[in-house]
Amino acid sequence: MNSLRRRLVPGFAAALALVAVVTGPANADPPVPTSLTATVDRTTVDYGQGVLISGTIAKQTDTGWVGVSAALIRVYRCAYGSCTEIRATQSMTGGWQVVYYPVQSTSYRAVFDPSGSASTAGLAPASVDLPQVDVRQASATGISAAERPAPGEVRVRGSVTFGSYFIAPVLPPVRLEFSPDGVGWTTVTTVTSTYRHVASYTFEARVAHPASGYWRAVYDGSPTFAQPSTSAPVHVV
Repeated sequence: MNSLRRRLVPGFAAALALVAVVTGPANADPPVPTSLTATVDRTTVDYGQGVLISGTIAKQTDTGWVGVSAALIRVYRCAYGSCTEIRATQSMTGGWQVVYYPVQSTSYRAVFDPSGSASTAGLAPASVDLPQVDVRQASATGISAAERPAPGEVRVRGSVTFGSYFIAPVLPPVRLEFSPDGVGWTTVTTVTSTYRHVASYTFEARVAHPASGYWRAVYDGSPTFAQPSTSAPVHVV
């Protein structure tokens, strides 16, 4: 009996080796090509406004491109050489969208992640870089003092302040306007502010102006980084 067992074991091992070779893993199929699109609905927003980021995701088939459902789309904001995920959503019949409320100017990237759903396994990943969206920060302009340092002269001091921790890319210019009755206004001079701290800038101007009346400071804003603002009027005798 023992001699028979010794004769059968080598044959059994050879059969196992043969099975292992026959049922070994085949070469994996290449990923199915995909097409990802993405757009932003605007490239300039005021602070507090939302940006709609939307697009489509499709896969290639024998009959053409077909929208993909339940595809995971990740959206990133990119600045200073790095990107941070801000939103994630799943497509519906190929369409997808997210709304984001940016606090500062930044560009975006949309990424299709096929590993996020079992239904998209085997599809090729894809990404799209989007243009920068500029955020116009809120601003507040005020006059801290308006007085006559000497007869026939007026000195006006004040500040322009933006949202917390925002540093303006250029020193904000401020127009000083005069009105004898507080209704019709005329620009007397324009002064460039100076940086004070955090998000605050100060200005000061001394002009020859003998007439009594009202003064106000106007910051006209910037097309790309800040909203305009006007101070309350101050009367100088």
